[in-house]
Amino acid sequence: MDIILSSLPREVGYRLENEQVSALAYADDLVLLAGSVVGMQSSIDSVVESGRTMGLYVSHAKSSVLSMVPDGKRKKLHYLGGRTFRFGRRWVRQVDCVERWRYLGVDFQASGCVTLEHDIRRALNNISRAPLKPQQRLEIVRVHLIPRFLHGFVLGTITDDRLRMLDVQIRSVVRQWLRLPKDVPTGYFHAATKDGGLAVPSLRTCVPDLIVKRFGRMASSGWSVARAAARSDKIRRKLQWANKRLQKLTREGPTAGERTTAMYWREALYASNDGSELRESWNTTASTKWMRERSAEISGRDYVQFVHCHINALPSRVRNSRGRRCEGLELNCRAGCAVRETTAHCIQQCHRTHGGRILRHDKVAEVVSSGMAEVGWTVVREPRIKTALGLRKPDIIAARDGVGVIVDVQVVSGRQSLDGLHREKRNKYGSHVELVERTASLLGLSGPGCVTATSCTISWRGVWSPASYRSLRHVGLAKTLLGAIPPLVLRGSHTNWTRFNHMT
Repeated sequence: MDIILSSLPREVGYRLENEQVSALAYADDLVLLAGSVVGMQSSIDSVVESGRTMGLYVSHAKSSVLSMVPDGKRKKLHYLGGRTFRFGRRWVRQVDCVERWRYLGVDFQASGCVTLEHDIRRALNNISRAPLKPQQRLEIVRVHLIPRFLHGFVLGTITDDRLRMLDVQIRSVVRQWLRLPKDVPTGYFHAATKDGGLAVPSLRTCVPDLIVKRFGRMASSGWSVARAAARSDKIRRKLQWANKRLQKLTREGPTAGERTTAMYWREALYASNDGSELRESWNTTASTKWMRERSAEISGRDYVQFVHCHINALPSRVRNSRGRRCEGLELNCRAGCAVRETTAHCIQQCHRTHGGRILRHDKVAEVVSSGMAEVGWTVVREPRIKTALGLRKPDIIAARDGVGVIVDVQVVSGRQSLDGLHREKRNKYGSHVELVERTASLLGLSGPGCVTATSCTISWRGVWSPASYRSLRHVGLAKTLLGAIPPLVLRGSHTNWTRFNHMT
């Protein structure tokens, strides 16, 4: 290909900012440019002859020519439709003004890049009809569908309104797959998984970001033609548009790239009422492993239920009354509690779900104790220790290599700091001198100085306390085991919600 390109006549081509461009080439894809019929035929003949000397032949079936003649008086372009150019003795097919073709992943017509809205809509419909789990559909959108069209959006012509419309369309389909209400915060769809979101790429942020990254480097290129392209009006306007969009969306400018857009959606999620309790997700990746990496282990029905718990999309009286509260509307708990019926109340406080909370707590304690036993701890479950302050029943006490530990499990609300709740639980047992002494005696340790206390603290929405997670890792529990606890908690939380609605 280098030999073929070097054989092209230098005087033929397109003038780009005082640089002559005679061809665009990528691997074996070749586009020839010329300003006259004679010049184009000369370039074609050069390619055919130089290729033939090396045993390479132009594919006549895959080749075509677009001929445009400007009409300055009418300010229009005329497209030639007759036979004009030859490959040897064979005529080259002439493209008409409405025909569509693809070059390097971008669809074109004579008027320019082709819009892709219809293709995205058709692809989303195909995914919706396919017999797939909701999490499989989400992964296809994240990894295949949106990246497939990004190249065309970045190199083609796009507007902010079109990107906004496509984002709305994608979110609408994802809502149908996950059966989410319309008031789920937008940040939940576009925030990264490690931040607690569904990680569906937002075209309004990633397209301008990619434009800045790809076109912004052209000005410093070592190739004179790339520098000339960076100086062209089209690319300068494209960069100005992208920078303006990023500055408007991120409030921090485009310099931070992906990190800036990721921070924007994270802040949008945590600033919402439903997403505020997910604010500690980004500190511990195990809180969100179930959303992508371990989603294959979850049934489609469970995945939808876990998402509803995770983003607080369950239809409690308080949530259903948003935007339409009026005098006389009953908001108190249907079980007779003299408090408002929020999702957190139904799952965490109501007397109807008391038994379910105990079952959820005991299941988590069982998983933690089994994991500790597997790594060599001698575990005692729920010992009854009498002290001067009363009976104490920590969930787990364990010993290994002359060291003891007290672990207490708690599934809490995320309104307060999870690390703060972890410290309260740790201090409750760790600062109780008599309890520590009796624990050391039960475990057969040399003294109370060998015993420490910690907690297994996780919110009812499956978010780990970072300090609690680190302490359990220090105890020796595996990441895979700790990553399995959030879906376990979410399953228990949704079971409590179901129990609340079924009881009378």
